Amino acid sequence: MHEDDNRGGQQPQWDEGQPAQQEPRDPLAPRADAPKVEPIPEQVEPQAPAPHSQPASQPPQQASQQQEQPRMVPPDDDGTVVVDGNVWRPAGFGWRMGAFLIDWVILSVFSALLLELIGYKGPDEVELANMLSALMSQVMTLQEPSQDLMNRLMEIQQGVRIVGWFNVLLCMSYYTIFHSVAGATLGKLCLGLQVMTNRGHKLSYGNAFVRYLFRFLLSRFFFGGAFTVWFDPRRRTAYDMIAGTNVFRQVPREQLERVD
Repeated sequence: MHEDDNRGGQQPQWDEGQPAQQEPRDPLAPRADAPKVEPIPEQVEPQAPAPHSQPASQPPQQASQQQEQPRMVPPDDDGTVVVDGNVWRPAGFGWRMGAFLIDWVILSVFSALLLELIGYKGPDEVELANMLSALMSQVMTLQEPSQDLMNRLMEIQQGVRIVGWFNVLLCMSYYTIFHSVAGATLGKLCLGLQVMTNRGHKLSYGNAFVRYLFRFLLSRFFFGGAFTVWFDPRRRTAYDMIAGTNVFRQVPREQLERVD
């Protein structure tokens, strides 16, 4: 082909005997001899089911908690509660009195040891007897008591008052701590008694403190409110009624089998 054949916009002419040159192919165009590829069908994501179509599965921890039986069973009319499969019934007056005597001995010995450690010996019995005898003789003879005698009696009274409040704080700490931590004092533990709420729950520090507070306030009236044990169907004292607590004793399984 001559160089000037394409001038003026004319179509190029090829000389005879020369092979025609192929035009350059677009690299992006598909080849004629390439195999046909079937289109991949579009995948459709499954739709989430409606909220009411299938209930949501619960975690295994929640399912086990729902299947677990409650620890406490509501009390009966007589105050009996079931805790962890054990039957607890309200303790009678005899059991309460036995535990009280054991606790009284323990607290008396402990108080005497503490007072001995701090150096308090209390009034001398012989001196106190002589002072009271002198006071009575002066009163009987219509004489005015001597000032020295009255001052000495006031000192003894003040010391006794301090010891009394010391014992109150000691008893309050003893009953509050043991009832809230162990569920019973040492005397109750010796007899197998437990102090719980009316529904069988363990006492908190607040419950134990309120129970002893009303016991202390009622201690000077009607045997400390313990007389209601004979009349109440659940054998509660007056301070137990106020605090919502009670003293229980576990029923042996042999006794339950005989009842059944």
